[in-house]
Amino acid sequence: MFDVLNPEGQYVKAVTLMGEGDPLSDLYLLVKNRLYVVTDFLQAAMAAQGMQGAVGEEEEAEPMAVRCFKLEGDLLSAR
Repeated sequence: MFDVLNPEGQYVKAVTLMGEGDPLSDLYLLVKNRLYVVTDFLQAAMAAQGMQGAVGEEEEAEPMAVRCFKLEGDLLSAR
């Protein structure tokens, strides 16, 4: 769920984007009319820092992937 603000910074509405993803481990970036989702970001970042327990002893960290979605229509009406 994201808050939409007008150019003056005033709250306009909240929007919910439905789709696959894990808000606890993925990274979400909004850039203009694009939503980028970096999957398994948290696990990969923790593993890169050498944190113990970030990934099970027998498991390897899932590779990150970047997904890009174009936001159109009503989602951009408050720009």
